Amino acid sequence: MRIRLQPNDTESGYAMALSMVLSGVSLLLLSAALSWTSGNARITQRNNEFYRNSSAAEAAADKVVAAISRDYQTEDEPTVYSRLTEYRKMVPKESESALWSNYEFTDSEQQSGAVYVDRVVAPTWGTLPAAYSSLQGTQSIYRVISNARLLDTENPNSISAVRRDIGLVSIPIFMFGIFYSMDMEFNPIDTWTVTGPVHCNGTIYVEPAKTLTFSNKVTSTKKIIHDRSPKDPIDRKASTIKYNGRRSEDVKSLNLPIDQENTPEILREIIEIPPVGEAADSALGRQRYYNQADMVILVNDSSVTATSGSYNGFSTVVPWSTVSSFLVTNVVFFDKREGVDIKTTQLDIAQLNTKIASLTTALGRQPRIFYIKDQRTQSPFTMPGIRLINGIQLPTGGLTVATPNPLYVRGNFNAPTMIIKSGGKNVTVPDPSKRFGASLVCDAFTFLSNSWNDSKSGNPLSKRTVSAVATLNAAVITGVVPSDGVYYSGGVEGTVRFLEYWGTRTMTWSGSIVVLYTSRFATAPWGASSDVYELPTRSWSWDATFVDPAKLPPGTPNLRTVVRGEWSVVEPNKTR
Repeated sequence: MRIRLQPNDTESGYAMALSMVLSGVSLLLLSAALSWTSGNARITQRNNEFYRNSSAAEAAADKVVAAISRDYQTEDEPTVYSRLTEYRKMVPKESESALWSNYEFTDSEQQSGAVYVDRVVAPTWGTLPAAYSSLQGTQSIYRVISNARLLDTENPNSISAVRRDIGLVSIPIFMFGIFYSMDMEFNPIDTWTVTGPVHCNGTIYVEPAKTLTFSNKVTSTKKIIHDRSPKDPIDRKASTIKYNGRRSEDVKSLNLPIDQENTPEILREIIEIPPVGEAADSALGRQRYYNQADMVILVNDSSVTATSGSYNGFSTVVPWSTVSSFLVTNVVFFDKREGVDIKTTQLDIAQLNTKIASLTTALGRQPRIFYIKDQRTQSPFTMPGIRLINGIQLPTGGLTVATPNPLYVRGNFNAPTMIIKSGGKNVTVPDPSKRFGASLVCDAFTFLSNSWNDSKSGNPLSKRTVSAVATLNAAVITGVVPSDGVYYSGGVEGTVRFLEYWGTRTMTWSGSIVVLYTSRFATAPWGASSDVYELPTRSWSWDATFVDPAKLPPGTPNLRTVVRGEWSVVEPNKTR
């Protein structure tokens, strides 16, 4: 603005002109300020709406994720896949909160009252992601995308979308070299190397007498403590502990999908006969070995019943004339640790092999999982037990024997050999082509050598000597007698029990150590009795062939977990 003054203008003219200038400038500034304030308010409103819409979309997606996670843990992945239509309708409802009446939820095709849900990766076996990258297992990936918009707004086209991918992960329990559902104690007196992954749904206490090396990942849902358990009464001088893999504390627990907390008391149920009225296809029912078995053998005081499993309603009866060719019930031997005679039901694997074809015909499927329970009346000086003998060669396809009783194996198990020429001489070596997946599931597990003699089982230890090396190739699920302040549990190193003097002989074990519950029959504490055994040289390792699902033992339990990806904001009305 330019103002030109005439010669006869007074000073007041100058003042008036200056006032007009300042007024004009003020009006311009005020107009700009009002325009900026209005624009900033709109931006703020839009930002607020974006965040509100995003929060609502996140809530809708989270509702679906929670439903999928619940169904996976209580049912299975095929059930989750069959319910996609249901999940797509699981938007937040006004009945859940009046807040949701203010929002509209849509899927990628802008259908109201819907969420996009689909399986983007079918179940695939392989190396698992993230925290489970040291393991093999099965994973499927589901994608959930939710679009949300506020209804009462000046910006009706303002829509926010969020996406979350979730992995439904299934891990065979024998993927772990050692798995504990309770506190784990590991205090070996000899040098030890653990070759497989280790997980504990509790606290790990480690205090070895000599160097203990973990060559793979070690995880605990609580802590990893380099000291003895508060309930361990033995005072030791700790040695070196090495971790060649990562170790992690306070991790997520890994559980069997039984729709209950995985306490030792509940987990014990997987080896028990189900109560009357429990459905075989219930969450717990599906995990029971009794329901998974191809053949069920029940030994009573006056009879033995053998039938098919739940797959055909236990309807096929196998006659005693057939069963008696590989099963006897008149064997008795003394268990020095328990201090009682073991009234034994004994299964001869070599004789079973000769009957596999006829049993397969009778049962309609090859029997690979046997459930055996000795229910005979016992005296105060006896205890039931199941024993496997002549198990060097297992039936083709593998074998699992499950029992709620203590289980004994006598002699080399799942350890076939062949003869090759070496240096012009015949040499006996392992034959991996004839070795199959095997698991032994029981109340307590004891290994007896080929030298074991029932008639000498009550003799002093010096008369129960081992004369040759022995081999066991099997995963073991068993119970333990926990430390109680008076006696030590025996630790991981005492998972396999012995009753002989081994001297310099080696016991080789390739498999997996799984401890889920406490022993109910074989409850004598470790170290409570003298003259029980002298340790072998232990050559124990995780069976790395288990990374091949075809090599896993029949009926291997699977741990389940859900891996949730990060929330991400995505373009609305899309599927990516």
